[in-house]
Amino acid sequence: MSNRLKQGLHTSNVQPTFDVIDRVKGTTLYNFNQHYVEVEQEGGEKVKENEYNSLCVDYPINANHIFETLITEMYPNNEEQKLLNDYNAALAGIEPDNKKQPYLDFLEVRKQMRALVDSDCTKNSIPLQ
Repeated sequence: MSNRLKQGLHTSNVQPTFDVIDRVKGTTLYNFNQHYVEVEQEGGEKVKENEYNSLCVDYPINANHIFETLITEMYPNNEEQKLLNDYNAALAGIEPDNKKQPYLDFLEVRKQMRALVDSDCTKNSIPLQ
């Protein structure tokens, strides 16, 4: 995982979904999957904290570019192609059938991430393209 995608971050407050961190370069943090979780502090006291993931995205800021950056960070170094190759090899009978499932899982994650990015962009008036 690179420096662009940070997962499981915690703060006391909800973060802006899109947070411009460099107006000149257009660099923006895409803070997504925000939800409250109960965390036990050192003294044993339980508090609710915002848990979220954050992706650093360079210009241009649109849904397609954000999604492309996110998928590349989640599946680096041609991992998608490796999963597809294993899937095709299983279809051809070269690999066992269980080699199909990781690619199908990837497609499901990709579908969910696309829907999430598109929804967040629409809510925040970020262009899709």
